[in-house]
Amino acid sequence: MENTPRTSALLKISTCLAAGMASGGMLGISVELFFPNWIPYEQLLTKQHILCAVLAAIYFAIWHYFEKRAEPSSFSLPGYLQGIVRWWLAFGISTYGFAKLLKTQFVVPPYTYDTPIGELTGFMLTWHYFGYSYTLAVIIGMLQIVGSVFLLFRRTVLLGLLILLPVMTNIVLINIFYSITTGALVYSLLFTTGLLYLFFLDWPQIRSAIANYQKSLYPVRSKGWLKYTVRCLPILLSFFGLYRLVKMDTSDKILYGTYQVEEFKRNGIVAKSDAWLTDKSVYSKVYFSSWGVCSFSPNPYRYSVNECAQGQYTFDEATGILKIGFYGSPDSAIYHVSDRSTWLMTLRGKWHSDSLELKLRRLR
Repeated sequence: MENTPRTSALLKISTCLAAGMASGGMLGISVELFFPNWIPYEQLLTKQHILCAVLAAIYFAIWHYFEKRAEPSSFSLPGYLQGIVRWWLAFGISTYGFAKLLKTQFVVPPYTYDTPIGELTGFMLTWHYFGYSYTLAVIIGMLQIVGSVFLLFRRTVLLGLLILLPVMTNIVLINIFYSITTGALVYSLLFTTGLLYLFFLDWPQIRSAIANYQKSLYPVRSKGWLKYTVRCLPILLSFFGLYRLVKMDTSDKILYGTYQVEEFKRNGIVAKSDAWLTDKSVYSKVYFSSWGVCSFSPNPYRYSVNECAQGQYTFDEATGILKIGFYGSPDSAIYHVSDRSTWLMTLRGKWHSDSLELKLRRLR
C-alpha cells in the first residue's frame, strides 16, 4: 500500500493546534449560549484550554498514524481539521455579530449616564462609545456575520479572511488597551489566531498576487530622483503640515489643566462652599485648555457649557499676568498669578466692579 506523502512538521503541528483550539472553543461558546449557569466562567475557560491541548495531541497522533498507513486518495484528515477551524470561526465570530444586532453587546447600565467620565473604566467607556450608535454596531455585526458565512465555503474563504482580519485585529487592540474583560480578550485572540492560520495556508499564492498586482497599474515614466521624491511627498506633506499646525498653537502650556477652587473671595468676603447653588458667578472649578481656551465652572460635580464662563486667555510667565477675554463680553479680566507651584496658585484681579481672589489646587 502506498504511503501518504509526508506533511511538513510546521503544517501538521499548526493544523492540529488550530483544530484543538477550535474544538474546545466550540464547546466553550456552546456552553455559554445554551447553558449559561452550568459552570462559572473562569472555570469554563480553564477547562476549555485543557481540552484544546488534549484534542490537539489526539489529532496529531491520529494524523501521524494515518499518514503512515492510509492511501493518498483516502487521506482526508487535514481537510476535516481545517473544516473544524472554519466552522468554529464562523460559529464564534457570527455569535458576536448577532450579539450586536440583538443588542446584547454595547449595552451599559443606567447608572453609567450619571457617572463622571473620569471615573468610567476603559470597558465602560468603550461600551458607551460603541453603544451610542446602533447603526455602527449593526455595520460591525454584519461584517462579522457576512465574513463568517464566507468562511464556510472554500471558494470564498479568502474573501471572508479579508473582511474579518481587519475587524478582529481592531477588536483585539481595543480589548487590550481598553482593559475589556479577560474572556473577551481571550476569545478575540483565539479568533484572530485562527484567521491568521487560514490566511497563511495560502501565503505563497497571496504573496505572488501581491507581487504581481503592479502589473495591473499603468507605469509612470519619470527620472529616478524625481520618482522617489514624488513618492515620499504625500507622507512628508502630511507630517510637516500637521507639525506646522501644532507649532501654530502658541497658547500657554504652563497653566494647562483642571483646578479646584479651594477659596473664592469677592471684595474681601469669602464665599460659602454652597454659594454656587444660587450664584453662578461663584466658581468651583477652573479649566485651562489648549489653544488658549479657559472655562470657569460654578458646579464642582459636573461640567456643563451652559453654566460656565468661557473665553480665551493668555499668560505671561515673566510678569505673572493672566488676561481673559470672556465670550459675549467686551471687557477683559486681568489677573495676577501668584504663589504658583506645581499644584497650587492664586489668582487676584478685577472683573467688572468686583475684586476677586481665587485659590486654586490642580487636580490633573
